Amino acid sequence: MSHTSWMDPASAPTSQVVLVAVVLVSVLSCVTRHQQQLRRWFSCRGLQRTQDVIPPYWQNAGRSLLEAMDRSSPDYFDDIYPVPLQNRSILQGFLNETSSNTEIQFNLVRAVRVEHSGLWSRYQDKAAAVASQRKVFKFQGTGAPSTNCALAHVESDGWEGGFVHALDESICEAYLFHGTDPHSALKIVENGFEVKKSRAGKRFGFGGYFSEDPAVADRYAGEGEGLYRACYALLLCRVLLGRQYRTTKFRDESVTEEAFRQRFDSVLAEPHGHLHREFVIFDGHQVYPEYALVYERLSPDFWMCPSPVRRYWADEEADTAEMGSWSLPAYWFHAREELTGAFHETHPDHQMKAVLEDLMNKTWLSDPTVGLRPGHTGHHEHATARTVGLRVLKVIRVEDSEMWRDYKAAQRRMRSRRGPPSCPPLHVHTVEALPEREHRRLHDEVNEVYLFYGSSPQRVMYLTHHGFPLETGARPDEVLSPVRGEAEELPAASKLFGEGAYLHEDASEADKLSSDDKGGYYRGYFAMLLCRVTLGNVQMLQSPDPEAHQRVGPDQAFDSSCGIYGDPRSSCGMARREFVIRDTAQVYPEYALIYERLQRQRRPESDSDSLDAWAGEQIILPSDRLEGQRLLLLP
Repeated sequence: MSHTSWMDPASAPTSQVVLVAVVLVSVLSCVTRHQQQLRRWFSCRGLQRTQDVIPPYWQNAGRSLLEAMDRSSPDYFDDIYPVPLQNRSILQGFLNETSSNTEIQFNLVRAVRVEHSGLWSRYQDKAAAVASQRKVFKFQGTGAPSTNCALAHVESDGWEGGFVHALDESICEAYLFHGTDPHSALKIVENGFEVKKSRAGKRFGFGGYFSEDPAVADRYAGEGEGLYRACYALLLCRVLLGRQYRTTKFRDESVTEEAFRQRFDSVLAEPHGHLHREFVIFDGHQVYPEYALVYERLSPDFWMCPSPVRRYWADEEADTAEMGSWSLPAYWFHAREELTGAFHETHPDHQMKAVLEDLMNKTWLSDPTVGLRPGHTGHHEHATARTVGLRVLKVIRVEDSEMWRDYKAAQRRMRSRRGPPSCPPLHVHTVEALPEREHRRLHDEVNEVYLFYGSSPQRVMYLTHHGFPLETGARPDEVLSPVRGEAEELPAASKLFGEGAYLHEDASEADKLSSDDKGGYYRGYFAMLLCRVTLGNVQMLQSPDPEAHQRVGPDQAFDSSCGIYGDPRSSCGMARREFVIRDTAQVYPEYALIYERLQRQRRPESDSDSLDAWAGEQIILPSDRLEGQRLLLLP
């Protein structure tokens, strides 16, 4: 009996086909088995590559996120952009259409987009960490949050510009709502989420709670105070859910602890199936608060007692309208108060300290031998130490309702007096060096700027409480003693460009007019003000003119003067300018700065004022020779 070998030529074609088929099946099986792993790997690599990407619809798009992580970097940003009225109405419709509570309607009174390079970078780092697990996660329970799909349709409803950034659902990324009160919302968009470990009063234990349903998030929203009375807040956040722990229990405070122990990234609570789901995260870095929404709850009896904020934000685009013309700056502490009485307070502003120190350094003109005003020697001449910079020790923000009201009234009078077109634009060093966030506070159409005013610590503190003298016949630059109330005459050189308050765009120039408290508490410390100034139509003066103030005023052609002195051919390459304001209601002293001078010691053997006469790196600070505890006592 013969047997056909598999090597038999007659059976070779069939055997080869079978062999090839087996090999192909094996290869395809292998590819299929590893395809998901490859996709996960490339997904992770892709996420790592896009960490430096800023959402394209942001105002700060195009910057390098890697460079913007450092607060001292010029690329750093921490901005809040109001959502335009057209988009706000679309967003309000979205909230009401997706809300499960039909008895109460959302009425948006404020909506802003948060662009914060520090928070965004932190969020991207967390996303990369989740993706590095080389796993593709799936939304648990009834699937992805409904907001992921619903928000994508908002842009197609007439939304101007981009609205939401693409989501990476392989790591269960979602847009979700978080309910809170308006003031807590402001803290969150500035500092990010802080997840408290306490589980008291929480249905599923510790963590940050989010929902796809604005009505559910609204249950957690708290009522604001003062200006925000009868107002609530929702944050629309990007949230990294990652690996989800699912529970169907109605209440179990131990759930999050168990999920955290098992290394889950979040908890999905579905006690009612797809209705009223809640998402709980454990780490504040899993959240980026992209939109802050302040709203009213409209019910049948709402109009009997509307919220105070309606008066100020009824039409945010109409700045000159009677309702909004005196509204307080949104970043003030007293922005939350009703304007039912006068207030004056000073608040330490730690966030602005780095900003203003950077501003002073950028506007420091390093050449001390040029640009001195005629008749003014400055503190540099024949000194044994030369000032090479400043270091800010304290920044105090001044909130004074009466001074602010007078300032806005003067600004409004100028608008009505000059009318359209706006005043000829003027470029000022301080404004050009400010971050975009602070720049947006100003009204360019009336040449509103920030300028420095150098003086002594006592004089600066006096001005923050009483403002500049308002009598146009008096010289506002007279030094009023807060103790005696007497006027001390300044040198005649201070009248070079007429009567008024003299302010500067360069910190180095304001510092020349600053002095310390020679024998008192502030010995070794200096002070200046950073003021909001409405320049209006500016009179440019190329040479001294002591009568220039006579051409400035309500019935004159100009609202302020700008005197130019110094030599543009100097080493710093520019002349100096100082701005003279006769009607000092046009000046609001918003920030008081206490600082010290960074000085280099002159070589004792040299009488020259050249750069070679100064020691290389020896920096002398007043705080080096004063008790350290004294710094803590600065007001």
